[in-house]
Amino acid sequence: MKKTILRDYAKLLAQEGIRVRRGDEVIINAELDQPEFVEMVVRECYRAGAAKVTVEWSHQPLSKLHVNHRSLKTLSHIEEWEKAKLQWRVDHLPAMLYLVSEDPDGLAGMNQAKNAKAMQAKYGIIKPFRDQMENKYK
Repeated sequence: MKKTILRDYAKLLAQEGIRVRRGDEVIINAELDQPEFVEMVVRECYRAGAAKVTVEWSHQPLSKLHVNHRSLKTLSHIEEWEKAKLQWRVDHLPAMLYLVSEDPDGLAGMNQAKNAKAMQAKYGIIKPFRDQMENKYK
């Protein structure tokens, strides 16, 4: 895709998608396969007035390694700093943008049952934070 189209799309996401305003804090969740586009989106968020933009990267091959090699107990555990991060989000309600570009087959070979059990174990801890943010953040 042409860079001019990508820049226009990045601008659209920042200005209309999450409606960044002066002083906003923005968190972008993205895969490692789109660094140039993520950079464009970050730039447009700052141009729209964002005070701070944070990018949280994910990578399917690492996710698969974690699930396949960690114990269920370790996968199910949420660290105190992770809870503090969720509480910060509740308190500050940053604009959130998810740039999903995962490979549909990227988690093939991962222990899906183990991952589901770990996610279910974490759900009770994460849900109250998510409930507090529901319909309140951009």
